[in-house]
Amino acid sequence: MGACGDSRGGVGGPPTVADYDNDGQPEIGVAGASRYVVFETNGTLKWATVTQDSSSNRTGSSVFDFDGDGSAEVVYRDELKLRVYRGTDGFVLFQTAMSSCTWHEYVLVADVDADGNAEIVAVANNNCGFGPQRGVYVFGDANDNWVTTRRIWNQHTYHITNVRDDGRSRPMRLTTGRLSTTTARTF
Repeated sequence: MGACGDSRGGVGGPPTVADYDNDGQPEIGVAGASRYVVFETNGTLKWATVTQDSSSNRTGSSVFDFDGDGSAEVVYRDELKLRVYRGTDGFVLFQTAMSSCTWHEYVLVADVDADGNAEIVAVANNNCGFGPQRGVYVFGDANDNWVTTRRIWNQHTYHITNVRDDGRSRPMRLTTGRLSTTTARTF
């Protein structure tokens, strides 16, 4: 076992906690040097898939239900490819070449063109020679059938509960000596 369970080494990226399989329980996804893995709530391995992230092994993912069917998809980009996995079993639904000498990054999901539908936003670079792609890439459904989402993604540790649609921070309130916010919502 590597530093990230069965992610095969490295320090691992930030965990993504979401209901990957629509069972009403949160699972945990994490990327390491050569695997993206998802663990069940009890810590058992749900699925793992081969990736390549030897440059930083600190990348993250986003989980989103693009078609609104109640089952999440996982969006992840390593040094070579951008992939969309089926959340239940890791089956690759989409992939395209997307080079990166990775740092602390992950793919975002937002309505970047204000059309009322989600888009995938990914960055690429050719710093380590993994491929020729450079820049910011936006991917959307050709028929604009992806569900609606917010137009804002304000920080690396984005949570829907920590920012309003207009970009203002949500106030945190102190209740009986504990710091509390509204209940977190998974994508």
